Amino acid sequence: MLELERQPVAQARTGIKPRFITLQEWAATTFSKVPHNNTLLRWVHEGRIHPQPEKIGRIWRVKPAAVYKAD
Repeated sequence: MLELERQPVAQARTGIKPRFITLQEWAATTFSKVPHNNTLLRWVHEGRIHPQPEKIGRIWRVKPAAVYKAD
């Protein structure tokens, strides 16, 4: 049986990037060493990630182009 790699529906059909990704996915693409989840949540609450991540359900999501600002 042929197995295909599944992609998110919006990406598979149109090739567009998702509007939001999870905080952990963003951290993996932004930093060489991924910060701990507690650190990421602290940064969210301190306003260090711009634009501000949004909590959708129980999951924090952020725009792929978001940046970390130390101060």
